[in-house]
Amino acid sequence: MTSTTDIKMAGPSKVATRTARSVEDTSMKLADAFLRRFFVLLLCYPLLWMIGIAGLFWPLLGVLSLAYILRQRLDRYSWIPIAIALTLTVSIPVGLVQFGFDGGRVVSALANIMVWTSLAALIDAVRKMDHFRKLLISLCVVVSAQGFLTALQWAAFPTRLPVPLLSNIDLLGSGFRAFSRNNLYVQSWLDGVQYRSSGIMGQPTWAGAFAAIGIICALFLLRDGDRKIRYLSIATIAFGALSVHLSLSRAVEIGLIAAFIFMLLTAIGIRSSGPTRWSIVILGTVGAAVGCIFSWDRLVDLATSINSQREGSLVSRSAIYEATWMHIQDLKVPLAGFGVKPQLDYLVASVATHSTLLGLTFRGGIIALVVYLLFLAIGARTAWRTKNVAGVGIVVLVAAWTVLEDFDPGHLVPLGLVVCFASRSIFTQNGEAVQVSELQQVEKSY
Repeated sequence: MTSTTDIKMAGPSKVATRTARSVEDTSMKLADAFLRRFFVLLLCYPLLWMIGIAGLFWPLLGVLSLAYILRQRLDRYSWIPIAIALTLTVSIPVGLVQFGFDGGRVVSALANIMVWTSLAALIDAVRKMDHFRKLLISLCVVVSAQGFLTALQWAAFPTRLPVPLLSNIDLLGSGFRAFSRNNLYVQSWLDGVQYRSSGIMGQPTWAGAFAAIGIICALFLLRDGDRKIRYLSIATIAFGALSVHLSLSRAVEIGLIAAFIFMLLTAIGIRSSGPTRWSIVILGTVGAAVGCIFSWDRLVDLATSINSQREGSLVSRSAIYEATWMHIQDLKVPLAGFGVKPQLDYLVASVATHSTLLGLTFRGGIIALVVYLLFLAIGARTAWRTKNVAGVGIVVLVAAWTVLEDFDPGHLVPLGLVVCFASRSIFTQNGEAVQVSELQQVEKSY
């Protein structure tokens, strides 16, 4: 028989259970609503660029993300980009004291911080709601739109398309202007006349890196059951390849090759048992290291031959890196950085640019650098554990690319890392992973 005490104890227990379920439901509703707004904003990005206000993408997303973060209990992985945002924020006063007040630089620094804040909100939302497929599709749509506009400009060259409608405007600092220019297909000079494309991302290498992410997502969607999505993936691969080619970016090409290699190793490892899987990873890593050691002279000659066509790039980058490193050494204890990126007259770009590793160390100190590397490592680990081949490829691409390029100046490359965290899995007792979408299908069948 059930005692009176047991009945009294059951009451509070049921109330606690209902409260927990109510909190969970509210959290998931907030995540779903936020992701819906995000997908609308992302799909509107080509339209924003054609108007001339694509630079407002991250500020708009940042406002939505702040509103979401203030109402949500965040996933533990979301605190990683928040830690970088906080480090950059507290470092801004140091930079203002060191270099003097510059309103444009402060605005640019705050816009960079919005990128990290938005990543925190997106990671939390995609880990609460299963929108993995929709995320890949949205990224492919934007990459296809970029390639389509580039192809139109190529066909119309030398006549320029009448977009963006508001060109060369400067609302939020000098960086905003880069996203309101028509550089879809322009002449450049790299050991002769070459043609490059900045797409709708502001710079050629940014357009190429984002297109490479789209290609990786499209490869995953080639097996989708919807014929329209398969057609979209084919278009994304074709238009993405055009953007990668016209970027003329070594960093993009090297990153994409590395991504394909690791995606292949991951795909082989997924179909193998535990010991075999780790053997593949270890042998692949050792093999790559040994190959680099014995082919070092050839690799140096190859790099020299490639860079001989771009000596201006090497000279300008070296000057930026040297100036950045000198300022980092001025910090007695570089746990925090300067927060802002000053402009020196003898440099073609701001200090702390053209390398995320050096740039984050300059702006946020060693703390920001270590947290960023941790962010990449956890993204790779999460993608590997959830058998997310696309995620593994993207994190390898971003890790290689950001050695020579900037992660957070306003392009859409950071959105690729969200893919690494979007495909969740639940591990059974025997260690096998089951995708959330598959679990939902099983639950619906009962």
